[in-house]
Parts: sequence; structure tokens; C-alpha cells
Amino acid sequence: MYEFEALKELRVELAQVRELRSQIEKELAEIKQMKVAFKSVQPHVVMIRSIDEDEAEQEIVQYLQTHDHADTGELVEKLRLDVDVVLNVVQRLKEQGKVERVDSHESG
Repeated sequence: MYEFEALKELRVELAQVRELRSQIEKELAEIKQMKVAFKSVQPHVVMIRSIDEDEAEQEIVQYLQTHDHADTGELVEKLRLDVDVVLNVVQRLKEQGKVERVDSHESG
């Protein structure tokens, strides 16, 4: 009787291990897909300029006049401004009604 119970427990544990293995294989496949996607992204360094928010605001407004679909990432990269400065200025411009919307870098 004891052997039967032990065998039953082992079968349950084996089923759990197989389920866990299946989940791990799925996650590994997702990681491999992300790895391929990240390989296609070319990292680069942006040298940030140190300017005050008033000067940054003037540059951002001027840039947005000719690039009306710019996102925050583009503003940071093209104007070489600190991301926090860009976010602060854009928020201020939104509050003043000078810009309607600047998309985040992730959403494009």
C-alpha cells in the first residue's frame, strides 16, 4: 500500500515538473525573441548640453514649429537636452497651452 501511495505522489510531482518545464520553455522562447529584437536596435550615446529650462523652452518651441510630431525622445536626442529638463518644459508648455501633446519616446 505504501508503495502505491509513493508512486502516486511521484506521478503528481512529475506532472508538476513537466508543467514547470513547459512554462520555462515558453519563457525562454520569449526571451530569445526579445534578444533578437534588441540586437536590431543600435545603441548610441547622446552628449547632453547643460542649459537652463528657459533656454531649453525656447529651443523646444522652435524645434516643434518645424517638427510637430516630435516625441520626447527626439527632443532629448536632437536638442541634446537632459530628459528631465525636456519633461519639465513640455509639461509647462502643455499647461500654458503652447503645445497640445508630445508623445513619450516609447509610444512614438
